[in-house]
Amino acid sequence: MSDPQALYARTAEFAQRVLADIDPARLDDPSPCDGWDVRDAVNHLIGGQHYFAACARGRGLEPQTGGPPDFTAGDMVEAHQQAARACADAFTDAVMTSALQTARGEIPGGVLFQIAAMENVLHAWDAGRGAGLSPEVPEDIAEAILGVVGAIAANARGDGDFADPVEVGEDASMTDRILALSGRTP
Repeated sequence: MSDPQALYARTAEFAQRVLADIDPARLDDPSPCDGWDVRDAVNHLIGGQHYFAACARGRGLEPQTGGPPDFTAGDMVEAHQQAARACADAFTDAVMTSALQTARGEIPGGVLFQIAAMENVLHAWDAGRGAGLSPEVPEDIAEAILGVVGAIAANARGDGDFADPVEVGEDASMTDRILALSGRTP
């Protein structure tokens, strides 16, 4: 899938399907992310999409007033749909070829948009797994995201974002390969 907007849309749809299946009674259950419960994973997923949109609009470094919103207090799917629309709309062709300021420094717009797509997949999986689901990433999305996960994880290991890769068998599904490459245990 070579069209970044199409890939992003597919990852957002995946995240929304997972969010729709999460039982709100499971929000306080632990997620696979160390120290995060399902609520934390959902809030990071949705808040992250708003953050990427803000970076694309040149406002990623503006201080936030008040605490982070709890997107789980309402309709999580609608909250993600709004965040995903904002993110997709913000990443215009001009933004994709620009250098964007983020909390981690300057990042090419196209790379940041790939990170947004990757986060839709990984953090939706985290939230879903913590809520007792077994989210399987559609094959076309998994194949497109695998290279993104590999490149981003390799550059972010050691700063607390990604653990070392996990070994999986040769017959592992694409979902398991993505998870293992990101340091998650499938």
